Amino acid sequence: MKEKAAPITSEPPYPEMIQRWEAFWRLEDLGRPLWMIPTHPVETLMYGQLVPIRLLLQDKEAQLRASLNFLQWRDALAVGDDFVPYLYPYQGVTVVASAFGCPVRFFDHTAPWVEPLIHAEDPPEKVYELPTPKVTDGQLGTILEYTDHFVAETGGRYPIGLTDLQGPLDVAYLVWEPSAFMIAMYTNPKEAHHLMRLVTDLIITFVKEQRARSPQFLPRHYPPVWLPEGMGISINDDCAAVLSPSSTANSPCPTSTSSRKSSEGSSFTPAATSPTSSTTWRRCITCAA
Repeated sequence: MKEKAAPITSEPPYPEMIQRWEAFWRLEDLGRPLWMIPTHPVETLMYGQLVPIRLLLQDKEAQLRASLNFLQWRDALAVGDDFVPYLYPYQGVTVVASAFGCPVRFFDHTAPWVEPLIHAEDPPEKVYELPTPKVTDGQLGTILEYTDHFVAETGGRYPIGLTDLQGPLDVAYLVWEPSAFMIAMYTNPKEAHHLMRLVTDLIITFVKEQRARSPQFLPRHYPPVWLPEGMGISINDDCAAVLSPSSTANSPCPTSTSSRKSSEGSSFTPAATSPTSSTTWRRCITCAA
């Protein structure tokens, strides 16, 4: 464990850069657009296959050293964008689903997958047999372990970024066979909502725990822009793009809103929002904020 280090965010040019981001989130006129090359430390290394994927994701020291080397290389490029360096404990989009007991499969060529616990042939009522996970279950516990390691080995010099948390809809889509879950949203909404509520509660508890372990916390993972504390968290519900407005309003919206209210703000990132669902999501985010 290293001695406590001065935060990199206290050194030029980052204080001024962070002030610009804070003004941006307050919707102030900055006189110029903020811009950045969106380079997650771990995901850039993974998808560029610059480090063996299994080693990068499953070895906390390898992930830390590769991330620090990447940040040093990026800084040396001096591209002049508005990127604030941070460390990002990462094991894929599977981390929340794994806490429910979903088996995780790692690969040499891509990010991890999970296998569902509720299969297409299972009755929807099987959702009530699911355990209530703890924040240390599955890969969530690994992410907390990585967080502690990153902080200890750098003396807390770098902000710790929120890991890639999928929202209630996306996680339910992984825990419950996707087609069967989508059908259940119409035929068994009570059971679908039960699962998304379990996910919501777990997300809220986990974010609080990762934040508590981080001297400086970046509550956003994509895009990797600077998000000041107290303005929400980043949640990805990519599956929202394929829902109708009525399904969106009745299913992920209430649980995602709970996550945001608990985190004192709102930040929602669908991978691609269809025209039919975008209006409903705007209403949802407005209510959350």
